[in-house]
Amino acid sequence: MKHVLFVLATIAAVTLAPSWGLASSAERMHLTSRIQSMSHGYHSDAEWQDIFSRVAELRARAEREGNLEEVVELNVLEAMVQADMRGAPDKALALLKRTRERYYGQPVENLKRVYVETARIHARQGNERAIPDLIEEFQKSPHFDPVTYPFTGGYGREVPLMVVRPRATGQDSITVTTMQRYRTQARFAPGRTMPEIAGVDHATGREVRLSDYRGNVVLVDFWFPGFVAWERDASNLAALHRTYRPGGFEIIGVPLGRDEQRVQQAIRRHGLAWPQIQVERHVPGQFGIFGDARNFLVDRNGVIVGRDLRGSDLAEALRVMMR
Repeated sequence: MKHVLFVLATIAAVTLAPSWGLASSAERMHLTSRIQSMSHGYHSDAEWQDIFSRVAELRARAEREGNLEEVVELNVLEAMVQADMRGAPDKALALLKRTRERYYGQPVENLKRVYVETARIHARQGNERAIPDLIEEFQKSPHFDPVTYPFTGGYGREVPLMVVRPRATGQDSITVTTMQRYRTQARFAPGRTMPEIAGVDHATGREVRLSDYRGNVVLVDFWFPGFVAWERDASNLAALHRTYRPGGFEIIGVPLGRDEQRVQQAIRRHGLAWPQIQVERHVPGQFGIFGDARNFLVDRNGVIVGRDLRGSDLAEALRVMMR
């Protein structure tokens, strides 16, 4: 899943690129595509160093041209590579902090993304305490965008996350809203105790609780039909369940789609032989889930050891835990 997160983040970076400096933006987009392709396999340190060298070249040129928006975008891109691909979140946070300090008082629209990316990395580390301070720093900065953007929904594809943009101004912003969402996600990072989750099993009508599985390794899988990453991995998940269930591996499915027929079709199509529970509508938001599929791998003591693990990442985690 780390690769998926990286792709989504880099797509956002391209989408938010300014309309001026198109040549520089096009080169960054090309570099982003190259990085995305590298996310699917092993690459040597020399290959990654070549990426960083190319980022440095583009950044130096953007600085000479006075294209500060592009400089900031390249810094965000490098930070994402360090955090998501190279396993160096501290380097990424240091780069983002230098970027905030250097351009704090300058009219750089993309600096908002530096705050958001910083919050995202803190969330992945489970560092919830750092995010309120970051929000406060942003609200005091010249880059604060004081417009109220409340959001609703986020319960599967049928009820997507909707950001409401009223005409009236207020004391919040879409940037702050995003950072607050990451603050929620930080509470469920690896190393944290997984809160209780309970619901009625679609098939049997009985109540299923996570605490009932204490002593087992459990994957709590929030999903909905049609989510590409989940659909691609569902059959693999069923195979892992068959392999490791005799040793104490269990899955609790939490379908987020409101179309019961589509949910049941997906269960049959992929052969999902584990409880699928119906939870209250507010539950996904409490876990920092807003319209996307997520999972949490919980050890025998109820501690989260992995989040959004799929494919070979999940298989390797289970191989180690189920020894």
